[in-house]
Amino acid sequence: MSGLLEGRIASVTGGGSGIGRAIALGYAKEGARVVVLDANAETAGQTEKSIQEAGAKAWSFKLDVTERDTCRQVAAQIAEKIGQVSILVNNVRIPAKATSRSDAWRPPIPIDDDQGGAGA
Repeated sequence: MSGLLEGRIASVTGGGSGIGRAIALGYAKEGARVVVLDANAETAGQTEKSIQEAGAKAWSFKLDVTERDTCRQVAAQIAEKIGQVSILVNNVRIPAKATSRSDAWRPPIPIDDDQGGAGA
């Protein structure tokens, strides 16, 4: 595969389904090596398999983005096993009423549960 993203490593949160899956597949089609991250390991693995069957390189990891320590651990694993991520797609929607499993976790921007998004 060759394309606009040849030689890049793209990491896609929420890559197991929906828009995240479509982004992961599209980036792979353009030549990126894709890291699929999702809270659902099974769907992340399905996206990984689809990318590999299309002839591109992909890896999947189970990741709940509300768990800060786990995010750090997975990032370290990716860097060690695959390389430095050059494209990061943050495609996870966290409902405003969700509680973090880590007292230290705070969203980088305010999360608004309205359909219009933050600040709408």
